[in-house]
Amino acid sequence: MTKTETIKDLMSLPNIGKTMANHLYSIGIRSSAEFKKKNPEKLWEKLKNSDTKNTICKAHLKALVAAHRGVAISQVKDI
Repeated sequence: MTKTETIKDLMSLPNIGKTMANHLYSIGIRSSAEFKKKNPEKLWEKLKNSDTKNTICKAHLKALVAAHRGVAISQVKDI
């Protein structure tokens, strides 16, 4: 799969836009199926550790958890 195809695939997940899809790609996630096999909290930690601009925050964790669960971000109450 090309990078463009991977980004589109990741964007098919709820709450994952182009920027987050690119962030996920930058840490090695190459498909929505691979994303679903990973722990969203660990992915968030990896994103935070690779974020040189300090733009990754708790809201991103909530988005990753929602995407992993396949629900809208508003349905995630435990973060």
